Amino acid sequence: MRSIFTKIFTLLVSFSLGSVLVGQNINTLTINSPAGIAGNYEVVRAAFGSTSNNPITANAAFGRDASANPTHGCNALTNSLTGLIGFVDRGSCTFIQKAQRAQAAGAIALVICQNAPDWPFVAEGTDPNITIPVFTISLADCQKIRTDILAGGVNATLRFFFECSNEDPQYGEKVIWGKNPGEGDFTGGFNGWSFDKDNLWEWNGTGQITKQSYSADVNMMSFTRCDGFAEFNSDFLDNGGGGAFGSGPCPSLSPPNGTANVPPCTGELISPNINLTGINVQGIIVEFSQAYRTFRNRYFISASKDGGENWSTPIEINVGRDIYNGRERVALNGFEGASQIRIKFIHFGQYYYWAIDDVVIINDKFPDLKVNDNFYSVSPQLRTPKSQVSEIPLLADIENIGNAGSTRRRPLLSFFR
Repeated sequence: MRSIFTKIFTLLVSFSLGSVLVGQNINTLTINSPAGIAGNYEVVRAAFGSTSNNPITANAAFGRDASANPTHGCNALTNSLTGLIGFVDRGSCTFIQKAQRAQAAGAIALVICQNAPDWPFVAEGTDPNITIPVFTISLADCQKIRTDILAGGVNATLRFFFECSNEDPQYGEKVIWGKNPGEGDFTGGFNGWSFDKDNLWEWNGTGQITKQSYSADVNMMSFTRCDGFAEFNSDFLDNGGGGAFGSGPCPSLSPPNGTANVPPCTGELISPNINLTGINVQGIIVEFSQAYRTFRNRYFISASKDGGENWSTPIEINVGRDIYNGRERVALNGFEGASQIRIKFIHFGQYYYWAIDDVVIINDKFPDLKVNDNFYSVSPQLRTPKSQVSEIPLLADIENIGNAGSTRRRPLLSFFR
């Protein structure tokens, strides 16, 4: 059990549907001219609009309307975008409305500029009448090219492609399992990994997560993605690939009106028993590649040192993040000197997906202190007479998420008004 230095610990689970998405098809906006802003800029395909992969080359222009926020594109545009790649800013109205205005003004594609540092994100919505491709671009990139686009004379190309290629993972000497092909990389299949239920975790050899109905295709960003990875797609399992909520092979969501409480679709992915005989095990860290998008999903990892007869208390991971695509490390407690180990990934699937690849076991031990954000200290009163001003202590919930002990310290931080 990981040590927690306070009694208060609140799980932070996000319920955002229209958030960010990492690792999509590699969609690129290439500025061809002028030279000062020329280069490639990442864009993300919207959940609606054309899915054609044909390149588009044209001049670029911001759409403008007669409102107080003219570049938001929320009203009929006053300038023509005929034959152009249109740009508008996020805000004031829905993504669908922006696309409708741009298409009506003649745009052959639309790029929506983010209005906050969060990136990337998917423009959500559904409208079969939108036939142009729609994308989003980061605030930072849009700021680089905005002035030139507004001034005119910018020529750009939108390209959409996916190239599946593996990387050569370079694991350190402390990796004691997973560095050999066919162990934790799911090359060609599950290779001895098992399940508590059939047909939930699937092997995917395409390099992409594609079965979900409410997210665009996602590139798995693991080292050996093209050789295969494990995928639990609760979106597909709930709706069967575009059907009504709860109509799929493993329903997971309550109906939209909230009149029923349907349990989540839960499944375990369990490793083969890993022999550690002859290894001086100082501690166990599980490292793996993962890609996920969350609505009400929950993610856990557990381990056993007796072949699966008994399992450690599951550790919840990925709390407080909507979307992620990269490497993750989880430290396990109580495995010093273990002669064997099995690990399992437990998924409570309530939209959208969880994919896992390139799992390795690391022999290492270290403390890892984390400042939780589940509560904040505040002033004990709204107003304080000047003659009674005193220090206000700043409190924090400190948790050790490592697998080695740490010295508990209690510094007092204060501020004055």
